[in-house]
Amino acid sequence: NKITPADLSSIDGAPVAAAEILPTTAIELSGIARTEDGEAFYGVGDSGYVYRIAEDGTATEIAHVPASNDTGYGANFEGLTTDSDGYYYAIDENTREVYKVSTGMTSPTVIGTVQDMAEGSSNTYEGIAYYKDTKFFVGHQSNPVAFAVYDTSTGTTSSPVAVTEVSEIADLYYDGTYLWIVDS
Repeated sequence: NKITPADLSSIDGAPVAAAEILPTTAIELSGIARTEDGEAFYGVGDSGYVYRIAEDGTATEIAHVPASNDTGYGANFEGLTTDSDGYYYAIDENTREVYKVSTGMTSPTVIGTVQDMAEGSSNTYEGIAYYKDTKFFVGHQSNPVAFAVYDTSTGTTSSPVAVTEVSEIADLYYDGTYLWIVDS
């Protein structure tokens, strides 16, 4: 099921050696990260599902987190990140809850709730990226388009940093030097 486009030399000026499209059976993925062994991916979705996704795209549901706000669907996971100890984290777009997921992705638990970015803002948290120690970058999709640092040990969220060059934050990635922002 892998599709490898031939003769792909660049996308919008970015050099690309090869690109692969991996169709999957997972429902509404909104974040992926490599598994501990590097042989598959973990994925989270909009309806509270946590998946292990094989290289062939086959998705196995390994956990489901019901919504804490009684929507009947499940947690609305956005983004997936891992820390230096191998734990995974996702943020629920609607409730602003940050979930810590054990290695193996089997037991998601709420470890805190991110404060709203601004009074009257929408609960559109779309990305999370491990920063350091107990801190995470969290991205707010719109109203305002901004990111902040959330500290799980104190439960505090820094003042938001507006990102005027981005129309909507779709996800975040921190490589140890730079915070990368995905614009949807």
